Amino acid sequence: MRRSSILPMITACLFALLSASQGYAQTWSGWLSYGGNPQHTAISTASGQNLRAIRWSTPVDLQPQYSGSNLYIHYGSPLITKSGNVIVPVKTGASDGFRVEAHNALNGAVIWSQDSNYSLPAHSWTPSYGCCLTSDGRLAMPSAGGTVTFRSTPDSATGAFTTVAFYGTALYNADSATYNANVRITTPITSDKSGNVYFGFQVLAATSANLVSGIARISSTGIGTWASAGQASGDPNMAKVVFNCAPALSNDGKTLYFAVNNSNGSSFGIGYLVSVKSATLAHIGATVLYDVKATTTAAYLPDDGTATPTVGPDGDVYFGVLENPFGSNHYRGWLLHYTGDLKTQKPSGAFGWDDSASIVPASAVPSYTGTSTYLLLTKYNNYVEGGGDGVNKVAILDPNATMTDSVSGATVMKEILVRAGPTPDTNFLANHPDAVREWCINTAAVDVANRCAYVNNEDGVLYRWDFTTNTLTQSVVLTGGVGEAYTPTIMGRDGTAYAINNATLFAVGIYQTKLTINTASVLMGTSIVFDTSLTRNSDSGKVFGKNLTFTLDGAAIGTANTGTSGAAQLTYNLPSGFVAGNHILSVAFAGDADFAASTTKRTIPVRYQTAMALPSVTGMRGTNVNLVGTLTRTLDGGGLQGKTVIFKASGITLGTATTNASGVATYVYAIPATALKGRVTISAVFSADAMATSVSASAKLTIQ
Repeated sequence: MRRSSILPMITACLFALLSASQGYAQTWSGWLSYGGNPQHTAISTASGQNLRAIRWSTPVDLQPQYSGSNLYIHYGSPLITKSGNVIVPVKTGASDGFRVEAHNALNGAVIWSQDSNYSLPAHSWTPSYGCCLTSDGRLAMPSAGGTVTFRSTPDSATGAFTTVAFYGTALYNADSATYNANVRITTPITSDKSGNVYFGFQVLAATSANLVSGIARISSTGIGTWASAGQASGDPNMAKVVFNCAPALSNDGKTLYFAVNNSNGSSFGIGYLVSVKSATLAHIGATVLYDVKATTTAAYLPDDGTATPTVGPDGDVYFGVLENPFGSNHYRGWLLHYTGDLKTQKPSGAFGWDDSASIVPASAVPSYTGTSTYLLLTKYNNYVEGGGDGVNKVAILDPNATMTDSVSGATVMKEILVRAGPTPDTNFLANHPDAVREWCINTAAVDVANRCAYVNNEDGVLYRWDFTTNTLTQSVVLTGGVGEAYTPTIMGRDGTAYAINNATLFAVGIYQTKLTINTASVLMGTSIVFDTSLTRNSDSGKVFGKNLTFTLDGAAIGTANTGTSGAAQLTYNLPSGFVAGNHILSVAFAGDADFAASTTKRTIPVRYQTAMALPSVTGMRGTNVNLVGTLTRTLDGGGLQGKTVIFKASGITLGTATTNASGVATYVYAIPATALKGRVTISAVFSADAMATSVSASAKLTIQ
């Protein structure tokens, strides 16, 4: 979201401010938190699917509040469990109210839903409601009064809930009304590899625990620890952890990083990037976050952004700020860069506002010839409202090489790849003919296996940015486009990409397919034909040129390719000894790069075509007459044994008889003594079963 919308707020607040390891994991472990993991690298260990269709979607805001055509809300990041299901934070009310839903990754079906009593702090742009999955298999959700509610077995329809207060659950239970009114969790929750969780909180008024806004920890056993922003930073003027700043952990898990500012409200301030011991929250270090160009001026840390520390594989820490003086870098801010001990500043990126850098292994960018083992992916917009040209980009940056920034003249990280948005921004074309819609991401999922990333745009489209060709090779339209606060992209266990656009979460990937067996039954012969069709789930479109595998009663019987109509027919030559009756036909499509695998099966009656013979007969009133029906197979003329034949006279059922080995069924009919003389139509009827088709025959009974 462009920064002109916060210009009045910043102007109003200026006076107040002036007065006061190298490897990459390959085993799927889930997308556990904002940025995917405790270091917020946004690297996926799954291989992404091609972007072909929306598989399913679900609202993340039941009452979105638009300002004109814009949405000023940061939605909590969806999460992916180790089993692959999707955890979705949902805003339920106009200005407050949340719930958490678990969805089946394949079709979006709701597994469970849980309302939350969490309430937002006072804010300008709506902060995110950020949950996390812990390494020990729990889901941690912000709740009222600064408490955290843990749900066990997040993949199951049922699970136990436990609520823990970091300052003591007994204190909370003794005075929950006071704590609910005065304590708010203000950042997404982060979990370490041991299941301990961390988050920022704000205190609005006095509590029995004498809380002061700061950083909190709840151990995997439910023991709480906290430190004020002043204690953590070493500066008593610091008021709180910056809103939406998810704490990050060092690669060894021993150090926790987050930013604090001196704003008591919900706007922005200046402050520090802080490191504390993760086990105790004791102060380790802090560095004032200075503007890159105005090097003695503290940069702004706005509560309307979502910038979060990213920890690189080498332990370096990256954090985005807003420039000061405001507008001196076209509202782009800076991506500041420090060693893990925060004592040495290294090259900074030319964009940092409302963005968390994603890590890109250098090997994923084939054109890269530098010495860094990893690169950074960041948003790289150039806002017209801030004096820019409106050519909004995404960029791959070298964290250790530099260049002169064309906008500010500052020395910044070297651009390795840049890609402008593809959609013209009609709001600015008159004076800025190259202006394009903004990239709308605050953390972008990186697909290492396919050397690409998934980036969301305010034009309403999700794109796949290919690092090999530096092109947008794939895209799927999600919505008609909307101006909105920046949102994350994430990846699922099966390679599905997830993106939020216009208050809706979209699951995007290859086409889901559906196989249909059109054959209801077949007739015995020297061969039989099985007919199937393959379609797309999204629009029932026909899928052609795909190979289908057929099995009958568990044995493979052949393959066939779908034609332009999506249909495939397999002619099956019957083996000797094949028995008529119900048989299970299974059809499978193995899937490919664009279409998901699918299977189906159906019980197919394989029946003999039948014939019925019924001769006419003559009988006297008051005597018996044999009605004889012969049921045979038309294939070879053989009789069908054990079949029930219904005999009728003038349409009225007389009775039944069972065929013998020759297919003959004989019914002895007693002609009533009062029957009228003359000719009566008789019939023999066989109703179809699993082995034979229905058939009937008619004849005459002459009564004398």
